[in-house]
Amino acid sequence: MINPLYRELIALTEEFEADHPDVRSHQVTNFSTWLQQRLQKGSDFNAAERPDWKGRAQGMMVDDMIVNLVSRLNRYARLYTKIALADSVISTVEEFSFAISLHFEGEKSKKQLIEENVLEKSAGMEIIKRMRNRGLIQEKANPEDGRSKLMMITDMGKGALFAAIGKVSKVSQIVGGNLTEEQKFQLVALGQQLDHFHQPVYHQKLPDTIDDLFDQLELSAKEC
Repeated sequence: MINPLYRELIALTEEFEADHPDVRSHQVTNFSTWLQQRLQKGSDFNAAERPDWKGRAQGMMVDDMIVNLVSRLNRYARLYTKIALADSVISTVEEFSFAISLHFEGEKSKKQLIEENVLEKSAGMEIIKRMRNRGLIQEKANPEDGRSKLMMITDMGKGALFAAIGKVSKVSQIVGGNLTEEQKFQLVALGQQLDHFHQPVYHQKLPDTIDDLFDQLELSAKEC
């Protein structure tokens, strides 16, 4: 006899798949976010409660506003991080991310570091060059591939990281602003959902035009 809970989960999974025909979105994180939203429909925005924004009446769609707000939050975070790292050998968000990654996750190739931080190759290589010149990271031979090198954090890099980590943690709290803990978790869930969508796009060879990319992702224009 099948447990009634299993039947309900199967039905919910089928409903999720019907709502998300693109198989690339069939991931546990996306299903979890969808399920949470479905179970909390009573707290969802209805048409009357949806936020308004400057330019909406002139045709600025919700997708446009998402890009605008994400970009603004990124600039706020960079501004605060610049203050936090003013006296540090680590001078940018990307350098801090590279140092964090190498310290807590171990040695990595240049390609791994660059792709994990969603950077263009030229920009990532410049960051690695700066950090090497300052003695924060260094190269070592890759024991599994004699043709490639691995990057590792130096003792100096660890010292700079530990000196900066508390300050950067304060930046994170400032960026979280006046959101409640529940709102922060909701924002993380939505951010993870979008990140999972965009990761495979970043790792593939992109088409030459935005129209081709739009068609490739099988997106359709949405009304505000």
